[in-house]
Amino acid sequence: MFKARTLIDRTSWAAAPLLAGAALWLTATAAGLSQPEAAPVVTPPQASGPEQNPGDERETEVTLRDGRKISGTLVEITDDTIFLMVGGVRTPLPRSSAARIDTMPTLRERYESLRSVIDEADSEALARLAEWLRSRRMYPEAHTEVLRALAADPGNMNARQLRVLIEEQLKIAEIRGAPRQPRDTATRPAQAATPAGDVFPLLSDDDINLMRVYEVDLANPPRMLISRQTMERFLDEFGGTVVPGRGAVPETAEGRALFLRSKPAEVLGWMFAVRARDYYREVRVLSNPAPLQSFRDDVNRGWLVSGCATSKCHGGEEAGRLWLYDKRPMSDAAAFTNLLILERARTSTGQPLINYEDPAASPLLQLGLPLSESTFKHPEVKQAGRPRWRPVFSSRDDEKFQRAVRWMRSMYQPRPEYPIVYTPPVPRGAGEPVAQEEAGASPPR
Repeated sequence: MFKARTLIDRTSWAAAPLLAGAALWLTATAAGLSQPEAAPVVTPPQASGPEQNPGDERETEVTLRDGRKISGTLVEITDDTIFLMVGGVRTPLPRSSAARIDTMPTLRERYESLRSVIDEADSEALARLAEWLRSRRMYPEAHTEVLRALAADPGNMNARQLRVLIEEQLKIAEIRGAPRQPRDTATRPAQAATPAGDVFPLLSDDDINLMRVYEVDLANPPRMLISRQTMERFLDEFGGTVVPGRGAVPETAEGRALFLRSKPAEVLGWMFAVRARDYYREVRVLSNPAPLQSFRDDVNRGWLVSGCATSKCHGGEEAGRLWLYDKRPMSDAAAFTNLLILERARTSTGQPLINYEDPAASPLLQLGLPLSESTFKHPEVKQAGRPRWRPVFSSRDDEKFQRAVRWMRSMYQPRPEYPIVYTPPVPRGAGEPVAQEEAGASPPR
């Protein structure tokens, strides 16, 4: 005979952040048996339709005999099989493997209970809650929580990356007609975590992500996310396109199904192959590719900020013709803004500051050498009659110089021109700023 009783303690975040509240559970027991032969037949809740808010859904958790727990929307239970929708996939589970079926409170009830016990200053817990909501399609609520996480800690990289992903999914939901929560500008963090009152414009998180996409090494890719919706639209637009040496973008039902199960790096490889640049911003790169990490750590932090972007040189409004950002050298926004400025900057004779074909000959590096060794000699700069400029490198053999050379060689070749609109600040100090080359067509990515 079947029994129903109340399960109280369901607060394990690792299994799923369930609530300290009542959850009805049903378990099958046969007279005289300590273990049920199979999970009971339960009438599944009505599937959520277009008018039902995801927050009104109830999840079902199946506990298997080996202790594993699988959560999803209960679709159907037959004599032999339990069917759950898990992450949008109809997932069959043998009834004989199930020890128990738990029907949870609504997602909104669980969310409200979880929210009530999280400290406003606990950025990591708020970010985990946002991800929990996102995975259950509660995008407006997820957006609210990720903004709270960033308000508590603007430097929380996980929360910053999650915010971008949630906002992309909000856009998709809006296109499909789903309700979208108005943005709360009062709690929204400043773009790219630019410090309040800072006159120096920094790149947005979206622009930083795009730079990461262009620098991805497909043979050694960083962690990435590409939504199913993006892949489906890509297949709709480019299906059948032939790429020499690679084949054709899948267009059959079988080919599309295989494509949708591909790893993100493989999907991005196809996007690169057909120059699908409109899709690059939809690829979420969750960590820095090695070349960008090297620039941030070895160049920007290693010597650029401390040696060039000081307040008395290229790091303040009294700078010469080149103004670099001189704060938070380990910040991606700060480092990659400086990288974009350097890539687009030209000398007075029109030469790029960075020579990727011959890195050691780059004016950027030559200007940091002692005057006796440099091809491009840094102008003498004096203050109160005393020299204020000092070389950054002791010689070409200086380890900082060599790391910079290795960084330049590691960047993707041939160099793309990032399609990013950015206007660098103009120093008050002297004459015209260093010329900036505008972004153009990007070869070959």
